[in-house]
Amino acid sequence: MRVLFYTILIAVGLSLSVVVLVPSFFDLNTYKPKLYKLVKSQTGFDLEIKGPIGLSVLPSLNLNADNVTLSDKKETLFRAKNLNIYLSLYSLLKGNLSFDGIKLDTAKIFIKKTSNNSYNWDIKKPKKKDAQQNEINENKTNIINKNNRNLVIKNLYLSNTSIEYQDNKNTYNLEKIFINLKQSANNTYKLNGSFYYNNKELSFNYNTKILEKTIAYDGEINSEIFRLNNSGEYNTNLNEGSFYLDGSLKNLKKLTNIDDLKIDELDINTKIIIDNNNLNFETLKIYNKEANLYGKGNLKTNKNNIHLLINLHSNYLNLDKIYSSTEKNNISEKKSNNEKNKNNNKTTKGDGKNIFEILKNININSKINLAKVIYKGVEVDDISLKFDKKKYINIKVNAKNFFQSSLASQLQLNDKMQYSFNTTLKGFNLKSLNNYYKLNLIEGKIDLNTNLKGLLVSKNQLFPFREILFNSNGVSILTGNQLVIKNLNLNNFKENVKNLKNLKQITGLKKSLFQGDTSIADQEIKIIHKEEILKIPLTKFTVGNDPISVLGEYNIKSKNIEVNSSYDTNDSFLSLFKFKTEGIISKPTTTLSFDDAAVSLLLKKLAQKEMKKSLEKKLEKKFDNIIDNLLEEF
Repeated sequence: MRVLFYTILIAVGLSLSVVVLVPSFFDLNTYKPKLYKLVKSQTGFDLEIKGPIGLSVLPSLNLNADNVTLSDKKETLFRAKNLNIYLSLYSLLKGNLSFDGIKLDTAKIFIKKTSNNSYNWDIKKPKKKDAQQNEINENKTNIINKNNRNLVIKNLYLSNTSIEYQDNKNTYNLEKIFINLKQSANNTYKLNGSFYYNNKELSFNYNTKILEKTIAYDGEINSEIFRLNNSGEYNTNLNEGSFYLDGSLKNLKKLTNIDDLKIDELDINTKIIIDNNNLNFETLKIYNKEANLYGKGNLKTNKNNIHLLINLHSNYLNLDKIYSSTEKNNISEKKSNNEKNKNNNKTTKGDGKNIFEILKNININSKINLAKVIYKGVEVDDISLKFDKKKYINIKVNAKNFFQSSLASQLQLNDKMQYSFNTTLKGFNLKSLNNYYKLNLIEGKIDLNTNLKGLLVSKNQLFPFREILFNSNGVSILTGNQLVIKNLNLNNFKENVKNLKNLKQITGLKKSLFQGDTSIADQEIKIIHKEEILKIPLTKFTVGNDPISVLGEYNIKSKNIEVNSSYDTNDSFLSLFKFKTEGIISKPTTTLSFDDAAVSLLLKKLAQKEMKKSLEKKLEKKFDNIIDNLLEEF
C-alpha cells in the first residue's frame, strides 16, 4: 500500500515537472507561421503577431502574445496590445480551432457593414485544394456545416477595449469596454460588463442560452438616462424573435434638453416582435404617476434610415403636472433684426442640438388621441395630434371645447428651424376667455384664421407657442359675432353729445361714457403680426348707425395695449371727440379727449344758430300778431 502511494506521488511529481519545464525546451515564436496558417485555414483571416509569444500550462494551457493584429485583405479587424488564448487541448488534437477563452487587453475592434448587408467579420469559407481534400471533408461527421468551420469561444474577456462600427454613412464608437462572457454550463453563458457611448457609461448583466441558432436571454442594461429589464428569444438564422421590455427613462431634462419639464422619469412597458428589419411594439405603455399613455408601434430599418410609426391614446392628461406653464421669453431682446435675418439663411446654433440633429436619419409618423387635456388650467376635449418627420416636421392639432371653440392648428418646420404656423378657431367664446383671466373687457364669439412665419431660436421648449407669437410675421383675420365692449357706452355718449350745451356738461358726458356697454356690428378685423407686436390697422367699426375709426397695437411681451378711436361721421360735433385705451391688458384705462377751442367755437355756433332760430320764431310770431291786429281794425 505504501509502495503504491509513493509510486503515485512520484508519478504526479514527474508530471508536474514536465508541465512546468516543457515550455522552456522550445521557442514558440518559431511556430508563428504555423499559427498564421491555422488561423487562415479556419477563418480566412490573416494573423500577425509583432511581439513575443509565451506559453504557460498552469493553471490551464494559455498562449499569450503582444501587439497582435487580425486583418482581412489589409483591412484591420482588430489589434490588441496583449492577447491571451486559453486553448482547448482536446480540440487542437482533433485539428479544430476551439478556445476555452480569449482575453483582449487594450484592443481596438473594427466592425464594418457593407452595402450588401454583410460584415467584415463574416467567417470565410476554406478553399478546397483538390478533389481528394473534398472527399475527406465530406466524410467528417462531426462537422455540422460541410463548407464552414466554426470558431468556438467559450469565454471572452475584454479589458479597456474599444469598438468602431461603420456602416455606409455613419461611424459609431464604443469606448472603455469591459466585458466578461463566461460559459456556466453547456450552451449557457453569463454576460456582464460596461462600455461608454457618447461619453455616457452603460452597464449590463445578462444570462443567455444558445441552442443552435436560437439565443434566449434575460437581464438588464443601465445608464444615467435609462434602466431597462428585458428578456426574450432571437433566431439569428431567421432574424426573428420576441422580447419583453420593462424599465424607465431617467434624467428627461438632460435627455430631451427641455428645461421646463416637471417630470424627470418615465416608465416604459412593452412586448416587441422582431421580424427581420421590423420591430413591432404589440403592446406599449408609457406612464408615471402623472400620465398614462397606451398604444402600438413599429420601427423599421431601411439601409441607413429608421422609420418609426407610433399610435398612442389616453383618457386624461394634465400637462400642468408634466410641463411648466411659466411664461418665459427665451429670446434675447438685444438681438438685432440683422442677426435674425442672417439666421433665416442658416441653421441656428446653440449649446444643444436642434430636433433635426437629434432625429437625424429617423423618419417618424405618430398619432396621439387624448380624450381630455388640461394645460394652464384650461380643459380641452377630443385632442388629435399628428407628428410627422421626414424632410420637414409637420405637426397637426385638432381639438374641441377650446374656450367653447373648435381648434385646428398646423406647424411646418424645416431643418433651418424656419416655420409656418396656421390656426383656425370657430366659435371662440370671449366671455369664457375673460372669465379665465378674471377680466371684463369684451364678450361675444369670434372666428379666427391665422397665418404666420418665423424662426425658432430656443431649443429647450416642448411647446414653443409663445416663441412663435414673439417671432412671427403674418396676418390674422378675425370675424366678430355679437361682440359687446364692456363698460364703454358709446350710444349714451352720442345722445348726450347731441344735448351738450356748454363745456361744463363735459364732466357728465365722461361719466355717461363708462356706464353701460356697446354692441359692435358683425364684421372682419385684420390683425398684423410683427414679431411681438399685434397691430390693428385703421379699421372702421359700426356702432349703431355710426362708423368709428380704430387704430391700435398690442405688445404680447409687455402685455401693453394702446387703441385710439374716434367717430368717422359727417356729424362735425361727434368727430371732435377721441377715445384712447391704454395700459396693461388686464387693467386698461380709457380716456376721452377733445379740442377745447374747437368744441367751444362749435358750441357758440350752435348757440348762435339756436338763438337765430328762436329770434326768427319770435319775430315771426310778432309779425303774425301785427297782421292779425290790422285785419281786425279793418
